[in-house]
Amino acid sequence: MLHFYEHYQRGHHQEVYDTLLAMHDRIRDPSLYEDASAVMRSMMQRVRFNIETLLQRLPEIGYVHHKGLSRAFTTQQEQEAYEKEQPLFQPPAQNAHEQITLLDHLTGSLPLSLRFFYREVGTIDLVGAFSSMDPKDGYLLDPLCICPLDIALIQVTVSGESWQEDPRLLLAGDCFHKYGYSGGGTYDVLLPCQAIDTLFLGEPHQLTFVNYLRLCILQWGGFPGLEQHPFLSQEQRHYLTQDLLPF
Repeated sequence: MLHFYEHYQRGHHQEVYDTLLAMHDRIRDPSLYEDASAVMRSMMQRVRFNIETLLQRLPEIGYVHHKGLSRAFTTQQEQEAYEKEQPLFQPPAQNAHEQITLLDHLTGSLPLSLRFFYREVGTIDLVGAFSSMDPKDGYLLDPLCICPLDIALIQVTVSGESWQEDPRLLLAGDCFHKYGYSGGGTYDVLLPCQAIDTLFLGEPHQLTFVNYLRLCILQWGGFPGLEQHPFLSQEQRHYLTQDLLPF
């Protein structure tokens, strides 16, 4: 019986998440695992909807992806072809299930949040800038950026025995590394983790992965740095975040 999933679908998103998070590894009990998985699957489907909505709105308020910041496109077709090769968003590959299973095995256990992020969302890279700012200041946005699943697998595979000494999976660089500046740190998760979610280490808000996504997407349209550096007007930020799905 999917008790928690039913409550989640009725709109009790934070309450259900908090309850399942407090259960720690007890969610792996067969009586809870299917229910917790259904909740997280639905949650990440909502995350994907929100990300796709943001990607439709961002160009309308002057956003430029970092791979195109230094390029001058002569035609719309040229720009579209370039962006197709260097996408901001990549949905899960056909072999994502097999890759997730392997990553879960190599790390000892993935939290359900990360498992279903890679299964339902894929990967996202909002590193860029707005027309209202100097592109060199893009790092102040600290945009949403989660490394691809295949890169996560390479990390663990290459680490070998050293993984046991420092079992952290790097999901993103910090605001500086995202823009190629040295001297910063990384945003990681500590594995193995058998709970529904885990802390997103290194990120300044000290939140779990899901709560980071909530802050990043629902409040700041993918750019939590706007909290301290308001490069967008209140109207622009409202446009980005209006009618996004709570999760």
